[in-house]
Amino acid sequence: MLSGTPSQQSDRYSAVIAIDIAQVNILLSSTRKEGRMQAYCMKCRTKREMKDTRRITMKNGRPATQGVCPVCGTKMFKIGS
Repeated sequence: MLSGTPSQQSDRYSAVIAIDIAQVNILLSSTRKEGRMQAYCMKCRTKREMKDTRRITMKNGRPATQGVCPVCGTKMFKIGS
């Protein structure tokens, strides 16, 4: 049983709940498959499937996916996904 005033007890419970939610999010993101996504390669001048994809957030707050062209190795971006 937790000791202290009711407000201290609720603070402790909320901290435990926040930690549990963070652990669940980490578990979900590590087991989620990132799947191959197509983007336009500026160097090859063609649309290709990116490899080593990862989700990022750009400076302006918009979501994007960053990857690498499997042929030439250039960074590729797909904005809004």
